[in-house]
Amino acid sequence: PPAAEAFIDQILDREIGRDMVDRMRLREFFLACTPGQMTAFAIGGIFPADLGDGRDRLSRYLPLEGDYLLSPLPNLYFSRDPAVAVGSSLILCAMQTAARQREGLLMQLLTAYHPDWKDIPLLYDTRQESMTLEGGDVLALCPTGIAVGCSQRTSVHAVDHLARQLFRQEPGYTKVLAIHIPSERAFMHLDTVMTMVDQDTFVIYPRVGEQMEVVEITPGAGDALTYRRHDHVRQGLRSLLGYDVRMIE
Repeated sequence: PPAAEAFIDQILDREIGRDMVDRMRLREFFLACTPGQMTAFAIGGIFPADLGDGRDRLSRYLPLEGDYLLSPLPNLYFSRDPAVAVGSSLILCAMQTAARQREGLLMQLLTAYHPDWKDIPLLYDTRQESMTLEGGDVLALCPTGIAVGCSQRTSVHAVDHLARQLFRQEPGYTKVLAIHIPSERAFMHLDTVMTMVDQDTFVIYPRVGEQMEVVEITPGAGDALTYRRHDHVRQGLRSLLGYDVRMIE
């Protein structure tokens, strides 16, 4: 019950608005459901007809996406975006688009209420950080380093913050490779244009390879970070992994 109330209250504020006539009726309907029904509605959305109030509506005959009282989450299919595991910690991602922000909230509920998740340390927590960071930009490449895309969906400020938290919280990690890709929907995330398919092999989209700007981040004195620019992504990956890599276009 506390998880259900926390969820529906935040959703009503974020997605429904305070002036909607059906606000309290929607809240009462949701909290009266079984846990399984709540999960289905939280992911699949709620139509007016789902409320079962007996009223005839045009949306019952012509159901359109815009008729949802609570929209569905089709992008939850891309399950690596709302959260990432690095070492023994978890990144709760701050999604860039309004259509995906509820996915981050569902991950927050898991870490706050589920007994298997509630004690997992967080490297990035959307309850405290508003800088956008999405899991498709985070590549956990080896036990000592990660690559993070600075993209349409992940801000450079979030990458700085994540690097600082990673070095502080996961002492085995010593490098973050920040890779800037064009801020266009065609590229979207780092894993859209570059994917590790073996320990020394990457598939890369040729159009973006020459446009990538690569900066290696390492711990500095105290809480400071140090930066080193690389001429090419392959050079940066070699520094991160400790050996040469093969790039398949």
